[in-house]
Amino acid sequence: MDSVSNLKIAVLINTPPDETDFQSVVRECFREAFASIAPTGEVDFYDPVVERKFPDASRYDLVVLSGGKIDAACSDPWVLGVLDYVRITARDLPKTKILAVCWGHQAVSRAFGGQVRPVPAGEITAIEDIRLTDAGMKFFPFAATSGSYQ
Repeated sequence: MDSVSNLKIAVLINTPPDETDFQSVVRECFREAFASIAPTGEVDFYDPVVERKFPDASRYDLVVLSGGKIDAACSDPWVLGVLDYVRITARDLPKTKILAVCWGHQAVSRAFGGQVRPVPAGEITAIEDIRLTDAGMKFFPFAATSGSYQ
């Protein structure tokens, strides 16, 4: 990676299309977040669910696994494809960073032998504001004035 401003980022949108347009919301959230830290960076989006498209991880500094609305413990073919992709990327391209959010974090855990279990309080499938700690406000200065980030 040359610098943060030249960051090349691939985002896997890990949720099927639905009537809520969750995919568009996810795209916009990632575009805004990465534009604030790498305004001249490149962000590409991939659909492993319907199109079964995965990026050539060797072209990217960072691969992001988004959240999603599917059980991360299921064995749908596309989910297994994401798990294989994570394992292969980590093994073959150790300099390519992997950032996992929500469902993506569960997928990374599962890819490396971890267990994924239901949340006792029930499913959480939403993009929500989170309150930032002092450290979070320093890390996300663009969100410091509101004290939260979505």
